[in-house]
Amino acid sequence: MPQHSKENILAGRKAVDVYRADHAKLYSKPWHRSIPQEHTPLLDKLQGELKEEGFKSLAEFFDASEELNKMEASKMYRREGECNRCGKCCRTCKYLLETGECAIYDDRPQVCIDSPFAMDYLGGLPKECTYRFVRTDYKSDLDVEWR
Repeated sequence: MPQHSKENILAGRKAVDVYRADHAKLYSKPWHRSIPQEHTPLLDKLQGELKEEGFKSLAEFFDASEELNKMEASKMYRREGECNRCGKCCRTCKYLLETGECAIYDDRPQVCIDSPFAMDYLGGLPKECTYRFVRTDYKSDLDVEWR
């Protein structure tokens, strides 16, 4: 995935917010059996604005936006504690055994060592987890919960 600047991502977020507001107005009218023809220009406009910011698709934009959220959240929160091997923050890993333990714990890759990530657990970690996230002094100008 190509790297996109924070400015490109924020401009894309503004375009998405405008699209969402216009979309809400369009669908505030009574129920439609099909997509109103007014919807296509809204989507075309959004895709054009994202393309101007260097995004090839909506998926590429949302992936880049989520990556920016994760980077910002990692500056805003510091992980503390030790892994107790409960497996709760590894919930979708293919190496997670039925017992909740990691089958490759001693040889796990760096991404596993670095997780859990603050962005994935802003609402709180599972109660069994012995990690915790502590707020740092970093002040972000970004809404890290924007989706």
